[in-house]
Amino acid sequence: MDQARAVFAKCLVIDLDSNLAGNGFIHELKEILHPLTPGTCPIYIKYHAASAEVEIALGQEWKINPTEIILERLSRLAGDDHVRLIYAENQDVGKPKALSL
Repeated sequence: MDQARAVFAKCLVIDLDSNLAGNGFIHELKEILHPLTPGTCPIYIKYHAASAEVEIALGQEWKINPTEIILERLSRLAGDDHVRLIYAENQDVGKPKALSL
């Protein structure tokens, strides 16, 4: 399953609420991701605040291979409904589909 994720996942999206962004979240995120780099799957943070929303693409050096273990750790950190892999419905067609983990 991990191998299929690495091949077919287009990106990993983490939804981050402003309330969760503090309290060491960024440090813990770095601790989770750093040992798994470099990989092939880019990571995006969708940050939500009361007055604004922004999507941040992490740099090339933060690409990971999205294994079950990493997805579980990220889900514990951000919440089950806040970590998603985006897959292509067809490798030849760039129409992504979101799957909740």
